[in-house]
Amino acid sequence: MKWVGRGLAAVVVACAAGCGSDSYESQFNASLQQLKATGQPIPRSMQMQTTAPSPEAAAEIEKLKGTWKATSVQKDGADHPEYVRAGMQTVFTDNSMTISVGDDAAAKTNSFYRLDPTKNPKEIDLIDSSGQPSGKGIYALDGDKLTLCTSTADRPTSLATKQGDGLQLVVLKRAQGEKK
Repeated sequence: MKWVGRGLAAVVVACAAGCGSDSYESQFNASLQQLKATGQPIPRSMQMQTTAPSPEAAAEIEKLKGTWKATSVQKDGADHPEYVRAGMQTVFTDNSMTISVGDDAAAKTNSFYRLDPTKNPKEIDLIDSSGQPSGKGIYALDGDKLTLCTSTADRPTSLATKQGDGLQLVVLKRAQGEKK
């Protein structure tokens, strides 16, 4: 009986202390938000890597949240207006982004992202749904205009692309009715 009493006391103390439940709750909330936004939960491999963003990144994430419509797309220095005509858009949540082109489900990609707005130029890292790095980029956010330059290899150094460089440059405008 003495051991049962001690065990019960340990459970009560652990519950009162929270047992690290804040961490589990934040992981659950992040996965739920991701599920609502993209239809897919955060993979286990990413759940363990989820850390709170820096105050600078958190402020930048708040500015990014919402739907953004492509106004121009370039790949390897060539314009690709077909993406704009098809309605390419990007939706940012707390830690994920979904890129879609029209209603084509096959042209929809989900990624996680991390920002470092303290760098010049500001940096974004993309992580695929399995938790693996899938791209590096830089960005500029100016009110309702977002410019992203990304690569699957080395991080771009400027918001420009030229023939054969393997870079993609996308200029996006906040969708009408979205918060700022």
